[in-house]
Amino acid sequence: MHNLFVDFGFRPFFFMAGLFSLLLVLNWILFYNGYPVNGLFIYYGSYQWHGHEMIFGYTIAVIAGFLLTAVRNWTGLETAKGYGLFALALLWMLGRVLPLFPVPPLLVAIVDLSFLPCLALVIGIPIVKSKNYRNLFFIPIFMIFILANITVHLEALGMIETGGRMALRVSFALVTVIITIIGGRVIPFFSGSAIEGYIPRTSKLNEKVSILSAIFFGLCYSFYPEAKMTLTIVASLAAVSNLVRLIAWYDKRIWNNPLLWILHVSYAWMIIGYVLFAVGDAISFVGQPALHGLTIGTIGGMTLGMMVRVSLGHTGRPLLASRMIVIAFLAVNCSALVRVFLPSLFPEYYIEAISLSGAFWLLAFSLFLIQCAPMLFSPRVDSTS
Repeated sequence: MHNLFVDFGFRPFFFMAGLFSLLLVLNWILFYNGYPVNGLFIYYGSYQWHGHEMIFGYTIAVIAGFLLTAVRNWTGLETAKGYGLFALALLWMLGRVLPLFPVPPLLVAIVDLSFLPCLALVIGIPIVKSKNYRNLFFIPIFMIFILANITVHLEALGMIETGGRMALRVSFALVTVIITIIGGRVIPFFSGSAIEGYIPRTSKLNEKVSILSAIFFGLCYSFYPEAKMTLTIVASLAAVSNLVRLIAWYDKRIWNNPLLWILHVSYAWMIIGYVLFAVGDAISFVGQPALHGLTIGTIGGMTLGMMVRVSLGHTGRPLLASRMIVIAFLAVNCSALVRVFLPSLFPEYYIEAISLSGAFWLLAFSLFLIQCAPMLFSPRVDSTS
């Protein structure tokens, strides 16, 4: 199969992630406004569907596109292309589509559970072959994702009574750990590439503390969310250490480059999320603002920023954000601001806040697709591949 769309992993997976994020959030807005979309939730149930698909649908698709491309660059070896990449993308898509139809529930589980092991194998083989051991940590991370996904499906199939919500908490926490680790690599690196004389003032000790605190927070939030005092302590430590980290990365010249400030601002949302978790037992909030600060602000903003940057760079285009992309970056941050703060400030407008936040998200990812989809279907402009 000679097709540009399946030459590099970022092409199909970024396109599908962007499109699916629109369908996912649009259906969630309709659900909250009383429209008859309950048929979507037959297999997982409404809230489980939303949580599962935001992680194992949208976020995993972005991670897949990023890793399939990055591992190829890190190792100099192929990950997946042509028919292999097409099959991997099709498997992901079937995992999203099958739960919406009256097919045997076991088939839904088998198909969805097959994707992550296949992805782990595709990226793991070149990492091991090239002895690129620094990036082997992705393999145990994938194993945890797989176990969490198995737990969600076991509950959906009625084989266990509970565990699905805990598994989704584990998956969410794992994504924040990945962003903490990868953010520590790419944010200062990209800033240094774009800003002359840029020097991050990081310390090895705080680098370790920021990552370990994210891991400890994830463990506490996943398995002991009722231990409020412990959660407050670890969330506070994570907030402080990652704030120190972000300050060490900061250079006022980032504001001249949207491809940089979107990453810095998205990382700042992580700190806001940790702070909200830390004070959550003392202040009565509406609508889980801490969770949505991390999911919309950090995960949404970071993945959008990375998809734009990779799409530009790997299609041979200048690393310059168009006006449309700048509006998309602003919109995803508006989505986070509205979802995090409006329900607590105006609880009587809770549904309207969800709808407005969703509308900003739809705007952000619609603009991403309008701008980047043509790149994903086109050859490199410098014709090197």
